[in-house]
Amino acid sequence: RRGSYFGIIHAAAPPLVAMTVEDERCFDELSLHWQVGAAALHRIVAGLSPLMDQGGVIVGILTQAVFGAPPPKMAAYVSGKMAMLGLLRSLAVELGPRGIRSNAVSPGMMNTPFSRDVAQRLKQVEALNSPLRRLCSVEEVADAVAFLCEPSGRFVNGVNLPLTGGASML
Repeated sequence: RRGSYFGIIHAAAPPLVAMTVEDERCFDELSLHWQVGAAALHRIVAGLSPLMDQGGVIVGILTQAVFGAPPPKMAAYVSGKMAMLGLLRSLAVELGPRGIRSNAVSPGMMNTPFSRDVAQRLKQVEALNSPLRRLCSVEEVADAVAFLCEPSGRFVNGVNLPLTGGASML
C-alpha cells in the first residue's frame, strides 16, 4: 500500500563453506553467495521499492570481514557480502531523493547456528581481538537494525555500521 512505512531487512546467506580461491568449486560458491546476497536483495528492492515512500528503509546484514583483510578460505562469503555493500550504497544514492534510506550492519562473529561449525578456539580468539573481549550478540545486531529503522536514524543513509566491539574502527 503506497504511503505506508515500509522496510526491508536482508539477512539471508547460504552456509559457510571454507575453500581456497584456487579450488575449482570456488566459482560456484561465489555465484551462490552473490545470488543469495546481492542479486536477491536487488530483486526484492526492485519489486518493493515502488511501494515505498518517505521514511522507507533498507538494511543489509553483512560481516566484519568487509573491513580490512578477509579471513582465508572465505572468498565466496566475503565477495558476496562486498557485492551487497556496493548495491546498498548505490541504493542509498538512487533512492535517497525519495526519502528511502539504505544502510548496512556488519557484525563480528556471533554464536548462532550459522557459525556452529566454527571451532570454539577460533571464537575465543575472535573475542580476544575485540577491545570489549567478547563476541557480538544477536540482540545487539537487532538493536542496531532497529536504530536504523526508527525515526532516530532518519538522517543515516549509505552507512555500514561495524558491530565489532572496536575490532574494526572507521
